[in-house]
Amino acid sequence: MTYRTVHFVVLLIIVTLTSLTSSFITNGKTVSEYRYGAHYRSAVALSATGGFGSSSSSTTRKGGKKSKKNKNDPSGGSLPLSNEAKKLLKKYNSDVDLASAAYFRSQMEKIMLSPTDADSASTDIEGMDSTSSDSTSLSNSDLHRARVATTWDTIALFLPNDYARTKGRVEPEVDRRLKCIAKATMQCSSIPSKLCADSVLLDVGCGDGALVPYLYDDMTKDESNAQTKRLKIYYGLDVSQKMIDLAKQRWTGIVSPDQFLLGSFPDDACNKLKQLDTASCDAIIFNGSLQFFQDTIETLKDAENILRPGGRIIISHVNGAYFVKDECQKNPGVAVRTMPNKISLEMMADVMGMKVIRKDKMGLTDLDPNFDGDDEKFYLVVLEKPTVG
Repeated sequence: MTYRTVHFVVLLIIVTLTSLTSSFITNGKTVSEYRYGAHYRSAVALSATGGFGSSSSSTTRKGGKKSKKNKNDPSGGSLPLSNEAKKLLKKYNSDVDLASAAYFRSQMEKIMLSPTDADSASTDIEGMDSTSSDSTSLSNSDLHRARVATTWDTIALFLPNDYARTKGRVEPEVDRRLKCIAKATMQCSSIPSKLCADSVLLDVGCGDGALVPYLYDDMTKDESNAQTKRLKIYYGLDVSQKMIDLAKQRWTGIVSPDQFLLGSFPDDACNKLKQLDTASCDAIIFNGSLQFFQDTIETLKDAENILRPGGRIIISHVNGAYFVKDECQKNPGVAVRTMPNKISLEMMADVMGMKVIRKDKMGLTDLDPNFDGDDEKFYLVVLEKPTVG
């Protein structure tokens, strides 16, 4: 089957990619760090959070398919632009790409200042080592974390424009894929029972919480009083303060604001588990986020360490492995790892003592009878931890 949405997004990238370079000083040298344009504002946003930055609209596309409105979004797909965003758009004549580039550059310049001066910066990078008085002493991991957080803060700043344009609608292919991810998370075929009310589900790199309504729908689809329930088992974690703020505004009818956490994985996730008087999760999701971690195997090991027996790690990307590879080439300072291929994933799972469950074994044919297992177009894999005994 062909994925028109993915093809359209790739075409959009080719046509509208803007070569806007942000440069800043480190160790006395000018380093060209970034090209920022429609590639990140539009395509990356689509890949990780379900269509909010895509070409989604309410109009009928080829094949007669219409984008779908999310009935669980209390905002109706409409949130106001911040004054900060309005000022930038006014300054740059409503050119979102120019405004985005300017915001990203200014935030990174603040981060590269001394920690004392950087305290006034609007972007707060959780977990960054600020013990030194010299910004040039930032470790590579701290600087990378800053780039990732600032990138997603930049995207989030202008997302209300996309919300207004799409009216909360999601492209059919993206909608179907998010349903598949939710089902793989909540109802993996090799686990005898569904996640229950006392389960803990962690969404790493949750963005604006696009998976929340799909997880909610899957959990409550057999409940007659579904509309009165809340998704209490869910916790979303993200390094972007602005994304977390959007998530809190969008999904107030399903989750509580304190279920969205600003921070890094695994440290801040472990701290939250301690607050919940537990040391483990039932499921950990990396939806469109694994490519931002510098060490894939160590990240997955960290996830496995806080999984309960029978728990699972869900690795997904709605635009597939090919998109991530392209993303790494165009934005190597942010996207630093491609999606694991079949061989490397089996090797990682073997090291961790986990089982690989691929899409064709997840019972997803009810969502798409002609389900395509091509990871290049839609990446979805489950790693399952053995049960005790």
